[in-house]
Amino acid sequence: MWKYVSALLTLGLTSPAVKGGPLDPFSWARADKLSIDVNLPWLPFENETRCFGEIGCLNITREWYHLIHRPFNVFPLPRNIINTRFYLYTPKNPITSQNLVAEDEKTITESNFNADWQTKIIIHGFIDTPLSNWVSELRDELIARGNLNVIVVDWAGGSLPLYTQVSDVAAAVAQHSMCPLSASQFSLTQLQATANTRLVGLELAYLLQKLQEISGLRMEDVHMIGHSLGAHTAAYAAERIPGIGRITGLDPAEPYFQGMGPSVRLDPTDAQFVDVIHTDGRSFFLLEIPGYGMSQPCGHLDFYPNNGKEQPGCALSQEGGTLIPLTLIKDGIEEASRVLLACNHVRAIKLFIDSINGKCPYVAHRCPSYQHFLAGRCFKCTAGNCAYMGYHASMPVIGHQNSSENDIASDVNEPMAPQPGKYFLATGKDFPFCQRHYRFTIELAKPRDAESWVQGYLTAAIFSDRGAVRGVDLTPRGTARLEHGTTYQVVVTNPHDLGDRIRKVELNWTHEMNVLQPRSLCLLFWCNDHLYVKSITVEIMQMPSRGKRNSGSSNKLCAPKKEYADIANLNQCKMVKLTPELINLSMQYMNPCRDRELSLRGYKIPQIENLGATLDQFDVIDFSDNDLRKLDGFPHLQRLKCLLLNNNRIVRISENLHESLPNLESIILTGNSIQELGDLEPLTHLPKLETLCLLMNPVSTKPHYREYIAYRFPNLRLLDFRKIKQKDKKAANELFKSKKGKEIHKEITKRAKTFVPGAGLADKAKLTRIPNANVQAIREAIKNATSLQEVEKLTRMLQSGQIPEEVSNGNGNGTVEEEEEEEQEPMEQD
Repeated sequence: MWKYVSALLTLGLTSPAVKGGPLDPFSWARADKLSIDVNLPWLPFENETRCFGEIGCLNITREWYHLIHRPFNVFPLPRNIINTRFYLYTPKNPITSQNLVAEDEKTITESNFNADWQTKIIIHGFIDTPLSNWVSELRDELIARGNLNVIVVDWAGGSLPLYTQVSDVAAAVAQHSMCPLSASQFSLTQLQATANTRLVGLELAYLLQKLQEISGLRMEDVHMIGHSLGAHTAAYAAERIPGIGRITGLDPAEPYFQGMGPSVRLDPTDAQFVDVIHTDGRSFFLLEIPGYGMSQPCGHLDFYPNNGKEQPGCALSQEGGTLIPLTLIKDGIEEASRVLLACNHVRAIKLFIDSINGKCPYVAHRCPSYQHFLAGRCFKCTAGNCAYMGYHASMPVIGHQNSSENDIASDVNEPMAPQPGKYFLATGKDFPFCQRHYRFTIELAKPRDAESWVQGYLTAAIFSDRGAVRGVDLTPRGTARLEHGTTYQVVVTNPHDLGDRIRKVELNWTHEMNVLQPRSLCLLFWCNDHLYVKSITVEIMQMPSRGKRNSGSSNKLCAPKKEYADIANLNQCKMVKLTPELINLSMQYMNPCRDRELSLRGYKIPQIENLGATLDQFDVIDFSDNDLRKLDGFPHLQRLKCLLLNNNRIVRISENLHESLPNLESIILTGNSIQELGDLEPLTHLPKLETLCLLMNPVSTKPHYREYIAYRFPNLRLLDFRKIKQKDKKAANELFKSKKGKEIHKEITKRAKTFVPGAGLADKAKLTRIPNANVQAIREAIKNATSLQEVEKLTRMLQSGQIPEEVSNGNGNGTVEEEEEEEQEPMEQD
């Protein structure tokens, strides 16, 4: 014995594999690599062979042993105990099965099996049966796909051996071992079930051979889907029959397989295409909670959702603990037991089932590690770096490398074939598990007054033509340290499909102080806790599809009109842009007046631009519910007749509007911030203007408002949805042609000039924004006013949102804010 032990120690200390740090740190312990001439008493069945009738023979050679991973081996139980059965389901019998018996040709010829259809084979795993909920769910989803043969393999007699059988195994192992064995050293039940999979593989291979001989089954049409031990069972069957089309391993079992040679476990040579989903790859031998599944790559494409270890919703100490009572009520004690004991292990099944007929594609990214994936370093789908996980996974091009990262498939109408390797993605914690991937690239500015770094939480709201998603966490790992002047990338997920184009992003910043980091303590005026953002790029991951060259769409949004947005603690900024893509994707329709209308409502657009993309095809454009400050930026639009501009913040109108919109007939400006009658002068040059609405603008409360409009707009028919009668126009002409009217008109023009940048600012009363605390007080003052003049004054003050500086200084509230400065602000704080 001492010779044996010393030889192992010598090998362990001098092995090149150990020094080189291999993927499997225990590869030196494989028995077939122990080049020592000693008797190994822990190989009780070495070189022994047993035959099982017409289905074939099995032997145990030294390659089936490993000092750490597989120190013991046993032979399968007898065929009559395992009692492997095969149940056929087709669209003709989707609920009631037909029993296929390889030795009975009649069960095959009289069944609904159709060799012209693809054949899907479901193989359950350890402590499982065909009666499990997931087996019927998977079967039903496959049948719903169309014409398929679905065969369910029943080896329940071998997946959970009886106690007496385990006792026999224990006696056999103990007879050949060097020391007594205990349950803590290995699971005898798992060991025997592991051995039984080899016999089930023989049974399945024998059935497939009979189906080929009798019905003409083509092996390339066979797709085996195995969970846990079932994945390795599929491999054992496939190694007996060349040319099997596909094997899908759903979290292949780790104990007795991890670290073993290809002949012992599932590997890429077992079928033309082997894809594997890893969801419970925590090692049995490292200092962590053990998992049941392999982490070792064993297919052409190996998928690792959520790093292939801890799945969302499975941690009992977190939100996942609530799943057990809910599952018990909904799905019964069996499914609740799975959640309790093997939630991560069975998640691979749920993901595969969801992928069969789900509308959301499981797009995974080829990446060196999950950390690289979360950091957004493996996001592009060019050069075959993306693949579909689950039912729709496609066969990689083995041995082929794309020439460059920017290449696409030779046929641009077909998606590029993925490259072999490890693929990562993130999923949700419940149905639907599928998530869309979005990469945020946040470029931080570094103005002079910014701290070198700030730390805290950053969230976002995303707005697109398909809707909005709020509460997107851009610091998913908790409080983050963000350095100004750098670029920060993060990949986030959401189940909603926001389409190809993002039109606006709202950022919310919360500064976090840490007593262990004194520089993060912002008390009083000791530091600047603002975050300065220059731009945000949102990339939406999509696989290349027919007619598309791009695998994803990129949307870069900037702070309006300035180099960066200044976000104070507990505040918000909006990043948005009116792009040609947004215009093309917005709603276009024929309105009740039979006019062609373009709806750009509710996008919070800060300025009008890129309207040349409309190609002058619209009679009406709706800009309601945006953040427009100035009515300008129009190209020449000959056809446009109506502008809807409700609920913006317009204070300026372009002097050249009539040149861009010569045929404009109607402008609706309800709920804006136009202050003076003189601000409306540019509209007087519109020769065909007939309808104008200025309700809920400060200008609508000015003296002589309707008279001035009737005088300056002789062709106007409707003002604020009230008809302007001929007698009103006549009275207005008489007023403003009189001496008094000329003085009024002169005063209106003079006051309007103060709003022209750089002109008359010295004569203009400085204005200040009304603090929110004073709004209610002004409303109360309106109720208690004693004269109509006082009511009008207070109403104008409330509607304009501004008061004279002397009033503000009188009550000690408010800050001076020049109108032109406010117009140039890059963000809006709420």
